[in-house]
Amino acid sequence: MVDRPCTPVWKLIKKVLPQFRENISKSPGNGKDINIWSDRIMGSNPRSLLQAFRPLQLWMEERNLITLFDISIWNQNKWQDWKDPQTPIDLRDLWTNFKSSLSGSAPINIEIEDRYIWDSSGGRFTVKEGYKTLQAANHSTSWNLFTTVWKSECLPKIKHFN
Repeated sequence: MVDRPCTPVWKLIKKVLPQFRENISKSPGNGKDINIWSDRIMGSNPRSLLQAFRPLQLWMEERNLITLFDISIWNQNKWQDWKDPQTPIDLRDLWTNFKSSLSGSAPINIEIEDRYIWDSSGGRFTVKEGYKTLQAANHSTSWNLFTTVWKSECLPKIKHFN
């Protein structure tokens, strides 16, 4: 059996505590790990939820234009602008609107990795913020803390409490 590294903490939190999903998003570094359709970027809702963008999404996914990095123009290590993916005439207005929806979500540097942020406190998670989120959450949501945490794919030395 091959050992796998632990699930990153934010991914685990999103999985264990569905109440936290609305407060966790991605902050661009190089944009390589940010899916432009399914990820919350800088607090905005995933663009796949906007049905108006669906034809553009299908067209771009066929061309493997999925991450922020895929649609970015770089000047050395710094982001310069959005690429023009040569959209068909009927999708050009959607592309323009889509670029507007990405305002404030551009990658910053090709050498910096993307990271998770906590939206409600300006990017910094605190226990107090987590507690407030859980207090406000609908407790009818069912989740299994034990299974998610202790059965996660981690190195044996990390799972020694199991």
